[in-house]
Amino acid sequence: MLKPALKSWLKRAGLHLFTDGSLPPGADWLVDLKKLGVPSSAAATFFDVGANVGQTVFEVRAAFPAARIFAFEPFPTPFAELQKRTASLPGVQVFPLALGASSGALRVDARETSELNSLVGAKADSAANGNPDSDAVQITVETLDTFCQRQGVEIIDVLKTDTEGYDLEVLRGGERLLQAGRVHYIYTEVTFCAQNAQNSPFAPLFEHLAARDFHFLGLYETYSLHHFAEPNVFCNALFVHRSQRPIA
Repeated sequence: MLKPALKSWLKRAGLHLFTDGSLPPGADWLVDLKKLGVPSSAAATFFDVGANVGQTVFEVRAAFPAARIFAFEPFPTPFAELQKRTASLPGVQVFPLALGASSGALRVDARETSELNSLVGAKADSAANGNPDSDAVQITVETLDTFCQRQGVEIIDVLKTDTEGYDLEVLRGGERLLQAGRVHYIYTEVTFCAQNAQNSPFAPLFEHLAARDFHFLGLYETYSLHHFAEPNVFCNALFVHRSQRPIA
């Protein structure tokens, strides 16, 4: 009797009470991943590509305490902070790498706000020919397939990418893994606005993943879609490989 009365009182006050079990799909991606079957009491493997200073790492650690987390941040300043903040977290490994469609070295200008750093438009590193851009940052890029082969990673339970428009390049570098169904869930930042050059357009990502047997589950963190003026609209999309059971 107490719970329905409390929920009714909160609703009249403009508030809504949900437990994780009753939360509607699309409200919290980490809750939905648990419902999809990603184990919270076993060592699921998360890849955080574009980790910045560890915001998602800490969210995943709180929701999945036993998870094994690989975090990638190629820009030196945020990587140093990421390394410092996660040094005492068990099961977290950090790498000063970008993941892309091909391995190599790039040079790119870092943004004043590190969350906006992007490899879109980056140039091949010119240090070898003796004419490097002194104001640019050198970035090491590796493909997802090559990294996993080198590290002995067979399955990625959850691949999260937040690379400010470089997300499709990350996926192209994991062709072997994606085709084999060895990446189960993908959570990636997207935009629906053609004028937004900062984020990855939804349609090419959807088409790329649909061709590799991924099912689009839904959109998350959609606040900017409703409250930001174009062209700054973006959100996150969750894709599920068809080998995994559907959400309850």
